[in-house]
Amino acid sequence: VMDVDVVGEERFTLPSSPVQSGATVAGGTTTNRRSAGRATFPIHQLRTPSLDGSNSRYKSNRGSGINGSGWRERVVDYLYTVVGGDARSMALFRFALALTVLGDLVDRSWDLRAHYTDDGFFPRSSALEHFVDMYWVCLHMMGGRLWMQAVLFAVHGVCAFSMLVGYRTWLSSCATWLLTNSLQCRNPMVLHGGDVYLRLCLFWALFMPLGRCASVDSVLRDAAKAREARETGDSSDDSDNNAGGSVIIHGGAFQRWWTLWQQRGHLSRHTVITGGTLAIVIQVSIMYVTSAYHKTGKEWTTEGSATFYALQLDYFRTPIGDMMLLLPQGTLRFLTFSVLYWEWVGPLFFFMPIFTSELRTVCVVLFMLMHIGFASSLRLGTFFYISVTGVIPMLPTWFWDVIILPRIDPSHNNITHIYYASERETGTRMYEMFCRSLRAGCLIRDRVVLHPLTAYDPHITESADEESSSFGSRNVNLIDLTDVAILVVDHKGVTSTNYQALIQICALSPLLFPLVRVLRALPNIPLANRLLSTLATAVVILRETYLALMTSAPTQLGSHVHHNDESEPQSPYAGTTSHFMKSKPRRYRGPKRKAGCTYVWKTVQWACTTWLILLVLCWNLGNLGFHSLTPPARVQSVARFLHLGQSWNMFAPRPPDTHWWYIIAATLVDGTETELHRNEGMWRWKGNELGDWSKPDPFYKSYGNHRWFKFFEQLNAHERNFNIRLEFGRYICREWNTRHSRGQRVYEFKIYWMNEFQLLNGTRVPKPKQML
Repeated sequence: VMDVDVVGEERFTLPSSPVQSGATVAGGTTTNRRSAGRATFPIHQLRTPSLDGSNSRYKSNRGSGINGSGWRERVVDYLYTVVGGDARSMALFRFALALTVLGDLVDRSWDLRAHYTDDGFFPRSSALEHFVDMYWVCLHMMGGRLWMQAVLFAVHGVCAFSMLVGYRTWLSSCATWLLTNSLQCRNPMVLHGGDVYLRLCLFWALFMPLGRCASVDSVLRDAAKAREARETGDSSDDSDNNAGGSVIIHGGAFQRWWTLWQQRGHLSRHTVITGGTLAIVIQVSIMYVTSAYHKTGKEWTTEGSATFYALQLDYFRTPIGDMMLLLPQGTLRFLTFSVLYWEWVGPLFFFMPIFTSELRTVCVVLFMLMHIGFASSLRLGTFFYISVTGVIPMLPTWFWDVIILPRIDPSHNNITHIYYASERETGTRMYEMFCRSLRAGCLIRDRVVLHPLTAYDPHITESADEESSSFGSRNVNLIDLTDVAILVVDHKGVTSTNYQALIQICALSPLLFPLVRVLRALPNIPLANRLLSTLATAVVILRETYLALMTSAPTQLGSHVHHNDESEPQSPYAGTTSHFMKSKPRRYRGPKRKAGCTYVWKTVQWACTTWLILLVLCWNLGNLGFHSLTPPARVQSVARFLHLGQSWNMFAPRPPDTHWWYIIAATLVDGTETELHRNEGMWRWKGNELGDWSKPDPFYKSYGNHRWFKFFEQLNAHERNFNIRLEFGRYICREWNTRHSRGQRVYEFKIYWMNEFQLLNGTRVPKPKQML
């Protein structure tokens, strides 16, 4: 555990060893009796990350480092980049993953009755008898009524939304993973590879610090730190903003390595390294490499016709796919080999020892572009969204600090000061919580420093105003703070208040900068200020609800808080009271995790993730034919319980070359013969003439969404699906007969499977029909 001493200037220190108390680093000196026996060196020799990318971490600086050994720093940086991740990438991954879950729930809800109730084609009796694993945990089996499934869907959506905003991030992520597994177990007939990838990403997300950045948890954590700093008399608003100073270590090769590792973690605010960040990289690499390994057909290896056959699939092909079929065969072959070779080579860029961050960023972008190309030409459902989401955690710190921030805000390395109406002035911490929420949720924590409004001194910005005359008018020295709730002073000394301050904060954010034009378009300034007050009120209501639900011994709202007058700096505006909102203050102390508990938790986390990574690796090697590495049955039961089973054989060993469709011929009670499936017959429940046996046109409209298509694809895929065909027939009879009178009800029906073979020259050979 690192020990921090402040001696003259800020220093990072390590406890001295009684054996090696005299060891020093070249150029080091002892400071006083507290640091006797400890060697020092300036902290600027470490390659500390900066926002403008001008430091040695992003440029070649082979001479820098501890004791002149820059190669050690490069090794540590490489390990942090490969094994670790960036907190902002984790936050973006959380957003995308939660939105994918919410979109998947909305997509499934349209067929809630048909897919997940006992009145649909997959009742619980058939699922329990033929398709459910004894190791699965399926909460959706608790009831077969529509209202029961609707409640579970609603709870699932609430958990996913909580994960989206980052409230109780780990618990909400765990609940989302559990409910997603339960939902997939309820009807495995409508699943595809995207669902497997989704549950795996949700599982590995449990071992990532998803709530460290841009989350409600980070806002509450920052507020707790600031409250603790006020109570202890520390005037610093952000206790983790360390700058300057020197590093003190003592000798020993292992200790130098350990010190470098510790310093690399302390000096990079956004760098995170957990078992989950390593696991997701390995999982993504396994998916692409094994997918390429399974593509052994001549369509992939020699002919290069896999793209042609994939675009011939009538259900999947989009209008852009129709245009791609007009391309020359040489272009289609190039696309085929490009996909195959990139799946082989692409994952290697995640682990390159040179230009690691740059190549990793290029690799992520190319994988995203590949899936965008797939989705533009083929209907893949949720597979596209989760495939793009899965590579987001690999975006390194270099991507944010060098690529994103300089292009959004060229002055991103400058500090903006935000002053809020504090609890002393208004009787409530509403605006403090609102500003902290904006700072954490808008990814601008590095560029914003928060202060209470009583700390604002216009004389400090006077010199900055003189230098910023080219930017705009001189700032007014004295401002009437009676109606001020938020005041922003940028790096040029330009001051804005209330609603204009909110616009300036949004302009700093890489997430909310597109809203600046919309916010500036509001003509009514009183209405705009009212909007600001409403937003802040919503924040404080959410916080009060949190306190009421989660605090074991909450204080009364009428209890007053006694402040230390010396804890806050005074200014010409000390004592000024805002009339925005006054209520009784309230104090809350969040739970604290002890250092020992944190160490034990991290150790257990690394041990579990390492074992699970080996399990997944052996599982996939067994699928590739290395049966000696297949996990034993007892270990496989753990993988089935956690839903870690996987097999990545999409469009392998070759794309499908058979086109199929169904004809459902029914005889009604009055003797009329009709067809129930063509021309959206199953969705409108209107019959068609039985004489036409050709393929429906357009094909995809007769087969609904990708869930229904997957069901029809498996309806004739296995002998055990005979029971599902029976339940499907019962479902058709129930739905048709409830919508028609007695004479128009179904008396009997037959299901025919029609198919034709695709040739490379573009023609198709029909095959005999089969009655199922």
